[in-house]
Amino acid sequence: MALQRTLILAKLNVLENARKQVFHVLVLGTVVVIFSSTLLSFFTLGVQIKVLKDLCLASILLSSGMIAIALGSGAVPADIEAKTAYPILARP
Repeated sequence: MALQRTLILAKLNVLENARKQVFHVLVLGTVVVIFSSTLLSFFTLGVQIKVLKDLCLASILLSSGMIAIALGSGAVPADIEAKTAYPILARP
């Protein structure tokens, strides 16, 4: 039951944060890095695929970390201010 309430709060936060510009800028930057990484054609075929995979995974990792920090730091105080987190956090 507590997990269900936490998931509801998480879903509301994701929907609210999807409307923010920080989210869109970071996702767009990640997509640009992934698509521009295909320009690495000066490597041999086996090395090119490995570099492409590493670069794409690294950009996804970094952008997801930045998204979590940027949106998480704003979501928790907003939930506490709007008093939506109190009923969920008060229960064991």
